Amino acid sequence: MTKLVAVKFLMPHTVGSLYNEGETAGFEKGVADDLVKRKIAEPAKTKKAKEDEPPADPVRAELEKLNKDKLFELAKTEEIEVDEGLNKGPLIDAIIAGRAAK
Repeated sequence: MTKLVAVKFLMPHTVGSLYNEGETAGFEKGVADDLVKRKIAEPAKTKKAKEDEPPADPVRAELEKLNKDKLFELAKTEEIEVDEGLNKGPLIDAIIAGRAAK
């Protein structure tokens, strides 16, 4: 498999497809190097995820793993009052807020 190099376009340019200023795309190294050399694009700043980093909020991450029914059961068990019409995100927020209020 060919490794792609990401570049961010500095101006509109066609490389098979039209890319607009600010768009990021991946190309074979030679193509990417040529785009950078001609100042059509710049190397894209990529952020690699670190697998060994803990999630930003481990409590939220654990709650995200549960489906809505389990979240409603959890709220009931922890005696946290929640509206039955809540979607998953607001339901998780309500559980976290309810725990903080105790």
